[in-house]
Amino acid sequence: MNAEFPIHLVLLPGLDGTGLLFAPLLDFLPPWVSPVVISYPTDRALDYDQLLPLVKKRIPAHGRYILLGESFSGPIAIRLAAELPEQLIGLILVATFVSSPVAAIFGALRGLFANRLLFAIDPPRGVVRRLLLDATAPPNLVSLVTGAVGGVRGAVLAARVRMVLAVDVSVAMSRCVVPVLYIMAGRDRVVRKDTVMKLTGCRPGISVATISAPHLLLQREPALCGEIIEEFLHRLVPGAPGADRER
Repeated sequence: MNAEFPIHLVLLPGLDGTGLLFAPLLDFLPPWVSPVVISYPTDRALDYDQLLPLVKKRIPAHGRYILLGESFSGPIAIRLAAELPEQLIGLILVATFVSSPVAAIFGALRGLFANRLLFAIDPPRGVVRRLLLDATAPPNLVSLVTGAVGGVRGAVLAARVRMVLAVDVSVAMSRCVVPVLYIMAGRDRVVRKDTVMKLTGCRPGISVATISAPHLLLQREPALCGEIIEEFLHRLVPGAPGADRER
């Protein structure tokens, strides 16, 4: 492997912000990719403007990198990509959005869904399966999700929900010039299906890969997601190991 490798993959987490939920995916990334898992404070409610510089400090100082923004962190990844960092070569968005992704009825009930009392206890396993995973998700994965979410203060989770309901990074998305891959969960119960249309409306030319999976598709289908990510990275880095093999 030459001096150009590894390529860094900077992973920005979902609503829990812990980064723990990337564990299933890490086993399926190619060896020439160096993952950088970002985590957010679990006890402080930082808004998107405050989280952005926190992420910038964790970007590798040397070498090329790709940003991956999952769910809640998509707007942060988009805003950072719009600033055209010198070493950034691509953007991967996973089950995420440029503006509020929930249906109008949920928007009208934002006070309920953003109430910290709703997050005061660990999420019931049935709710995790219903909203984020599915009925056949293995128990150890359900435990991973409930543990990650349960380790974050309820007030922090509620504040992040309010941020999601109010966000709009459409302008930033339109300014993003690096190649973009959107991985869509075909059975998502959280993010509306017209999110892809919003994204491509802001930034034509986005590559879209759809997986028949629930919202937490990186966790539910890590092997397939790893293949899709590796294929995208090979397009960005033609000289990467294995780029010439048949896929």
